[in-house]
Amino acid sequence: MTIRRCSYLRRENLSFKYKIASYCFIAVLFISKANAQHHEQSFVFDQSMLLGGGQNIDINKFSENNYVPTGQYLVNLFVNSNFYEKKEVEFKLDKTDTTSPCFSPEELESMGILLKKANASIETESAQCLFIQDIIPDAKVSFDSSNLRLNLLIPQIYIKQDAKGFVPESSLNAGTAMLFANYDTNYYKNKSKGYNSDYAFASFNGGINLGLWQFRQQASMNYTSTENNNGKKTKFNWIRTYLQRPIVSLKSQLLVGEISTAGSIFGSLSFRGIQLISDDRMLPDSQKGYAPVIRGVATTTARVSVKQNGVEIYQTTVSPGQFEITDLYPTSYEGDLLVEVQEANDKVTSFVVPFSAVPESVRPGYTRYAIAMGELKNFNRINNRFVDASFQHGLTNMLTLSSGIRAADKYYAASVGTVLATQFGAFGLQSAFSNADINGETHQGARVGINYSRTLSTTNTIITLAGYKYSTEGFRELADVLGVRGMKSENEVWNSNTYKQESQMVLHINQSLGEWGQVFTSGSINNYYGNRERDTQFQLGYSNTYKNIGYSIVYSQQKVGHVNDNYTYSDQRDNSKTDKIVMFTVSVPLGGSYDSPMLMLGGTNSDSNSSYQANLSGIMGEDQTLSYSVNADYDANNRNVSSGIHLTKQFPEATISGSVSKGENYTQGSLSARGAIVAHGGGVTMGPYVSDTFALVEAQGAKGARVINGSGASIDRFGYAIIPSLIPYQYNNVGLDSKEIEDNHVALAENSQKIAPYAGANVKLKFNTSVGYPILISIPQSISLPLGADVYDANKQVVGLVGQGNQIYARVEQLNGTLSVAQQLGDCHVTYNIPDDKKALSLILLNETCE
Repeated sequence: MTIRRCSYLRRENLSFKYKIASYCFIAVLFISKANAQHHEQSFVFDQSMLLGGGQNIDINKFSENNYVPTGQYLVNLFVNSNFYEKKEVEFKLDKTDTTSPCFSPEELESMGILLKKANASIETESAQCLFIQDIIPDAKVSFDSSNLRLNLLIPQIYIKQDAKGFVPESSLNAGTAMLFANYDTNYYKNKSKGYNSDYAFASFNGGINLGLWQFRQQASMNYTSTENNNGKKTKFNWIRTYLQRPIVSLKSQLLVGEISTAGSIFGSLSFRGIQLISDDRMLPDSQKGYAPVIRGVATTTARVSVKQNGVEIYQTTVSPGQFEITDLYPTSYEGDLLVEVQEANDKVTSFVVPFSAVPESVRPGYTRYAIAMGELKNFNRINNRFVDASFQHGLTNMLTLSSGIRAADKYYAASVGTVLATQFGAFGLQSAFSNADINGETHQGARVGINYSRTLSTTNTIITLAGYKYSTEGFRELADVLGVRGMKSENEVWNSNTYKQESQMVLHINQSLGEWGQVFTSGSINNYYGNRERDTQFQLGYSNTYKNIGYSIVYSQQKVGHVNDNYTYSDQRDNSKTDKIVMFTVSVPLGGSYDSPMLMLGGTNSDSNSSYQANLSGIMGEDQTLSYSVNADYDANNRNVSSGIHLTKQFPEATISGSVSKGENYTQGSLSARGAIVAHGGGVTMGPYVSDTFALVEAQGAKGARVINGSGASIDRFGYAIIPSLIPYQYNNVGLDSKEIEDNHVALAENSQKIAPYAGANVKLKFNTSVGYPILISIPQSISLPLGADVYDANKQVVGLVGQGNQIYARVEQLNGTLSVAQQLGDCHVTYNIPDDKKALSLILLNETCE
């Protein structure tokens, strides 16, 4: 009825005619949208119902919801709302003449879609352009053209069930070749009565990747200059050089060069050689760490809920019959799991799965291993070749088995162990045997160790106890054997905290008191054979917060026995005494905002000295990149007062720090700088730091664009920015905020990407930008342009579109030129010219005609 009335309107005023046509057109849109919501069907608008020149308006794009022309699109592809990858997808007309994405059978199978289970015919599978809605029952496609997001909605029965957080190897990115280095430099100068000294230090670690092979290097330099002493000294240290390569098929990493053993069973050793070691980072999030397998039975389609300590940590829906949950996310080390099964008829059954773990616990069915061989560092004067292997396997929810061997010249050791999870806590048992020839003498011995972990949820008490007992004096670690062999000829003393160790006991207890704070205690005792004194360490502390005021007090004591003889520990002993220290701190925020200064007061009292400190710290600046700290200290024994100030400024390219302090007999100053340098095909980019896995973002012309979650990074004047760290083997969302782009003539063609890197990958992400002048051209109403029509430049590239009110929005590269708009009766051409006084505007308004 509305449209019929519009068609009989008198044509007395041209302007009035177009207003009415617009109102009618909007009314039709609302009517079509309302009907589409009820019937989910397409509508075709009759252009003859629009008046006069309005019949020239191209409204085909509005006949379908989210109309998409056929062609290739670079989309963010999702499967059941889970990101899969960014890829080119072809859109074609399906059998209903609707534009839909199509895929090859190989592409669908790589997404985990089970074509055979969908009963796709052989003829269909041989096609190279499949529409999922044609071959998979109840499958749907959702495409958001504004964000280029394509979501394939596939019934779960036709999807391969991977663990939560799983990333297929085909989606992993090895990155590109970039030379990078982290640097950390410090200069320290001290002036005191009759003695001046200068110290400089610089450390570097970095590398370069060639495919999946990753070269790494660590080095440092020390410079010392002192008066009335040793003069000037400079020393270079090549710390380690190695190659690493991820091997996803083995869930492992291969390392070659100067590296260290895993240390999971025997002590960790630095060596030059080769090592293959399990890399748990390659596992999906839901399979990292330890969690038990939950098995049960459902009589209907049921909801399964898993709770720990009263908190729901997992929920899923299962089909009738037996079910198995293997992708439970890692939880705390203690707390039985309550499993509730709610049937479709609302009947609820529940059962308890005991859960306790220690760090050595492994999920049922999983294996960790490490195999290494090479030459031990720091023992170059003797035969230092060795081989090392360790294995851990999760047998059941309650039982983890482990074993290991270590062999060298005239030395071998073997170990077996288990982790037993019970309702009383988790016990880790480890036994080892060693046989060694040390300078012609044979030493044999055994070691038995126990780990214990227990959380008492009713009292919020966490207990971790580890005790090791060496049954005989003959047990030896390989490092101690080689150390004694090497020192013998030099008539020197070998000493370590494991040499001739008889027993070791470590205890950690943490007790929460609710609103009254928390108490913690820890201690260790090391006993040794021979006449070496016992090593002891003990701490007891309490902390709490009252109205934003934090306070704590800690008592500690420590005594370390030393060696004063050659290997045999004679009756000579080091008469070291026990150090007893009491420390307290009080922290008071001077304001209610998050950036308010913090005043910290503290004191330390020991048998030999007492000192007191006051420190005021905070952050400054609009961008919160300048931090400061002012301190004053009082030495009660010497009655000395010292004070100092420390400033740190975080620049996009580096972090600069400086300090000055003064005491009664000295003046000190220091200056430090740390940051990262990345050399790539586009030049050199600097940043605050880079981890082993990082990204370089390129967005040419977009200076100032802020990297979202990029540790404050922004695009520099060369079009690059560093994202210091990415999480390997997981999808990382990298986004750019265009609000702070300095050049109004630059726009981002996309503002987010997702990437899943290998560990150690240096990834380059390119964000396309469009550079030009943003113009809004108003065309006289006497010339009717097709609403929503594409606008082309002289090179037939789409640079804009026709909007409401007969206006053209476009981004053009030239200050003057010609634009074209396609119409049913032929192209319409617009000649524009941007005056010099307008070219710097964020939006340039022009009035032109279309001919």
